[in-house]
Amino acid sequence: MLTLALQLATAGTPVFPCRPENKRPYTSNGFKSASVFPHVLRRWWSDWPDALVGMPTGERTNVWVLDMDSYKGATEADLPHALPPTRTVRTRSGGRHFYFHHAGLGNSPGRLPAAWDVRGTGGYCLVAGNPGYTLEVDMPPADAPEWLVTLIRPRPYVPRPSQPYQPQSHDRYVDAAVRAELAALAGAAPGRRATRL
Repeated sequence: MLTLALQLATAGTPVFPCRPENKRPYTSNGFKSASVFPHVLRRWWSDWPDALVGMPTGERTNVWVLDMDSYKGATEADLPHALPPTRTVRTRSGGRHFYFHHAGLGNSPGRLPAAWDVRGTGGYCLVAGNPGYTLEVDMPPADAPEWLVTLIRPRPYVPRPSQPYQPQSHDRYVDAAVRAELAALAGAAPGRRATRL
């Protein structure tokens, strides 16, 4: 795994060590610690020789990953259109990671079908070459089609039209009290009106 980490770092891809049992980062800062410096990588893999190689997604690597979890029942037929050819990694659970050029997306799956996920800004993935992770389509990441980005990108906020003022339930009690006071004033003797005011 150290060899794989060094190869990626030499190509300019920052990487970091992940736990093999749950894929979580070993480093305290997680994917934010990802580095391209060989002495840092050698120290990490000396400390954690069983570590898998993780890669941040988003701005640092200029990619985002569409994650298809086959073990949860996901298939490419779930999507409204076919995906374009792009770099594809088969995962150890039998799913696939489809790599695309970074498009400013976060980790929200938006309106994707169930068992589909997104790794973008603030996320990471395990790379091909880890145990169980096989490069299935070896090509540069493609630009994501607009229909796919539209599914994932949050809809713009549209404020609801303002509603006319509806008196609250306690307003009728205030109105009744005011009417009673006015009625009392109207019925009071001339000399007593000033004292009520």
